[in-house]
Amino acid sequence: MSQLPTFSRLRAYRRCARYERLQYVDGWRPRRESEALTFGSAIHTGLEAWWLAHQAGEPETALSAALAAVADGAADPFVQVRIEELLRGYDTRWHDQGYEVAGVEDSFEGPLLNPATMQPSRTWRLAGKINARAVVDGRRLIVEHKTSSEDITPGAPSWVKLQMDHQLSIYMLGRIGS
Repeated sequence: MSQLPTFSRLRAYRRCARYERLQYVDGWRPRRESEALTFGSAIHTGLEAWWLAHQAGEPETALSAALAAVADGAADPFVQVRIEELLRGYDTRWHDQGYEVAGVEDSFEGPLLNPATMQPSRTWRLAGKINARAVVDGRRLIVEHKTSSEDITPGAPSWVKLQMDHQLSIYMLGRIGS
C-alpha cells in the first residue's frame, strides 16, 4: 500500500521527524490554528472562489464570489477588512489578464523517485493540490498563492527563499500529468 506525502507533510518532516509523525501519523493537531494560518486560509478560500468564477466564464463576478466566500469569516473586524482589501487588490491587478482557467484546486498523484537511482518508491507516492492552472496567450501556467508578512520588494530575501522552495517543483511534476 502506497502512502501519499504532500508538500506540507514533506516540509513537516524536514522540520522535525517527530513533529511529522505526531501530526500525520498520530493525528495530533493544535487546539487553535495560528492567526497567520487562519488568515492565509481565508485568503486561499477567497482566491479559490475568484478562480472558480473565471473557470465558469464569469470573470465579472469573480470579486463578489471571492468576497462572499470570506464574508464574516474573521473574528476580528480589522482582520476581516484586511482580507477583503487584499482580495480587492488581487482582483484589480489580475482580473483582465484573459485567463483560460484549466483547473482549480486540482489534485495530483505520481511516483516519488529516489534521486540516486530514479526508481519509484515502493512505499510512497507523491501527492498535492495545485491552486490553479491557467492558459494565457498559449502559455500553460501554474498559479500558486502565498501570503506573507515579509518584505516582498524586488531583491528581498523572501524571494531567494521561494527560489529554494520545493513546492513549485513538485507542482510542475503534477502538472505534467494534467
